[in-house]
Amino acid sequence: MEWILGIGIMFGLAFFLTFITRRNMVSFIAWLTVFCAIVVWAGLLDIWTLILCIIFLVSMIYLDLKGGVAT
Repeated sequence: MEWILGIGIMFGLAFFLTFITRRNMVSFIAWLTVFCAIVVWAGLLDIWTLILCIIFLVSMIYLDLKGGVAT
């Protein structure tokens, strides 16, 4: 049950801070990774979710630098 709370916290705060800061996909994934780290540290999610978010963030940054992601 705690993973439902963890995912809700991650996505909710990431959406909120994305709308406050830059409104693009890379910004959302960066905020999602930050909040995923906090939720993993709190013990609500397993470490594999953080590793998955980091891999996804690195690939999004790479594609953004190569010009492959529309903002």
